[in-house]
Amino acid sequence: MKKLFYAIISLFLFSGLVSAAGPAIYFKTDVSNLAPSSEFELSIFLNSKEEVNVFNLEINYPPDTLKFLGGNNSGSIVDVWQKPPTVLLDGEVSLIGGTLKPFHGENGLIVKLKFQTLKTGEVFFTLTNGKIYLANGLGTVIKAPESFYSINVTSEAPVVTLSPILDSTPPMLNAEIVTTPIEAGKILVFNSEDKESGTDYSTMRFKRWFSWSDSQQIINPAPLPAHAWQLEIKTVNNAGLETNETLYLWEEILKKIGLLLLVLLGMILIFRVAPMGYNKYKRK
Repeated sequence: MKKLFYAIISLFLFSGLVSAAGPAIYFKTDVSNLAPSSEFELSIFLNSKEEVNVFNLEINYPPDTLKFLGGNNSGSIVDVWQKPPTVLLDGEVSLIGGTLKPFHGENGLIVKLKFQTLKTGEVFFTLTNGKIYLANGLGTVIKAPESFYSINVTSEAPVVTLSPILDSTPPMLNAEIVTTPIEAGKILVFNSEDKESGTDYSTMRFKRWFSWSDSQQIINPAPLPAHAWQLEIKTVNNAGLETNETLYLWEEILKKIGLLLLVLLGMILIFRVAPMGYNKYKRK
């Protein structure tokens, strides 16, 4: 679990030396010509001669021509995602993740992005921000060169649809509460994976006393809710199957037990002392 923790922390803390050459990102689709109302996947790959372990990418697409449908990380070299592929601005998708085992080589699949075509026209995809971190313990940042890819949306082409996802296995989930090296605080870190359909999102709900809070979607790592003593983490894959894991914060449990004992002791004292005072008052 320590590898998982440091992989996640590196997504936020590493901003070290900058290198201008090295790994490269490239795009690929199974189709190059398709009609409006079609669906397709844009696969994003990495080539790198050096070992790398963290990725922070931004992909630009034309929002007037395409609708972003989500991501599919099945078969990805990325083990730990801070969050699912996310639209930062209209027409820009953010990808932030890391690997527990450093990657080097060719054709390393990072993720597949799903889109729907809205109207005819030439569609361009651009890697507008590509930060890749070397697995050298120094936080060396590689700025990947800009990458471009295009497809044509034309009424003469066939309408293409994606095949439904077939997956009968729930995702894998591994969650833990760890102490951060900064301010000795505690956070939740988790690793979710699904080799068949890919993971979709993760949520958390908690108990401060006896009832559950509403579930909220979380990113990785996630701050701990104040005074919570029980957490339930849920990961859902792209086939709608889910896995749950429950964690307990024992320090908070002991505090609440102590508080309940104090309340109980106070009630005992009230019920024992009050009658004595009342009887003493009547005797007067």
